[in-house]
Amino acid sequence: MQQPIEQRPGDVLLDVRNLQLHFPIRGGLLRRKIGTIKIVDDLTFMVRHGETFTLVGGPSCGKTLAGRAILQLIKPTGGSVIFKGAEIVGLRGGGLRTLRQETQMVFQDPYRSLNPRMLVGKLVGEPLQIHNLGAAAERDERVAALLQQVGLNPYVAERPPFDMSGLQRKRVNLARALASQPIFLLVDDPLYALDEVVHGQMMALLAQLKAALGLTYMLTSRTLAHMRQASDAVGVMYLGRMVEQADTAELYDHPLHPYTHALLSELPLDSVSNGEHQRLRLSGREPNPAKPPSGCPFHPRCPHTSDVCRRETPPLRDLGTAVQPHWVACHYAERFL
Repeated sequence: MQQPIEQRPGDVLLDVRNLQLHFPIRGGLLRRKIGTIKIVDDLTFMVRHGETFTLVGGPSCGKTLAGRAILQLIKPTGGSVIFKGAEIVGLRGGGLRTLRQETQMVFQDPYRSLNPRMLVGKLVGEPLQIHNLGAAAERDERVAALLQQVGLNPYVAERPPFDMSGLQRKRVNLARALASQPIFLLVDDPLYALDEVVHGQMMALLAQLKAALGLTYMLTSRTLAHMRQASDAVGVMYLGRMVEQADTAELYDHPLHPYTHALLSELPLDSVSNGEHQRLRLSGREPNPAKPPSGCPFHPRCPHTSDVCRRETPPLRDLGTAVQPHWVACHYAERFL
């Protein structure tokens, strides 16, 4: 492993290049390989120190598994992940332990991600033991401080997680993730399983923690709702591929891919460029990744489909400026300029 470089605000902290996560399809008596499921296919993006990058897409687009592959919780089948200037794919031993301390993932389901047999204090304090951070008495104080930091009374340390609401469990998960003092936090679908009335509270908490601790975030989301104020840049995934990527204001106000238009059409008119973007309602469902369509993966649901869309997969092109890149994978993206 090469020596990591010193990080400053604005430097590239995470550089994901052509990430792939492919799984074989096997069949027959001998279980021979008969195909490949491309869950993540050539995913490329960067996250700068101190920024928030949000990866948006449907429930089967591959964003959650991409996050796990980026943090080396599962092994990618291709591509490169550079963190703090060093390659982390294939990391082992002490290097992997350091990565586990500096990067944390907050899993999306607050009801399945916490061990119901452990009390909240033990759950939050477990990373302190794993990374040997502080003495026993100091750890108890640290747990109480972490619970307060995420908006919970320290007394909940003696409660089991099944005795808590979804938002409270999300807060416990955040406290647990922050225990090892990471610099990079991957928050998988922060609004999942939460009532809409508390969505704002969750996003406000993430903003407060980022400002207080100097964190860098990668968020994933099924919707663009609530992500405009939280994000510095947004990438849109469809069927394992990045179809659009730009700075947040640019993507919300000048979307270039039909799928992004469809995601924005789910939002209130006054939340995106005063409702001036093209409203688009999709029919059908996202295809099975085991049987993807030919050509552009979005063409079966796109109102602008032509023969070239059915034949050729569009490359990810930069249609922005030197100052403000805007990447899009669509043969006819220029029509939206």
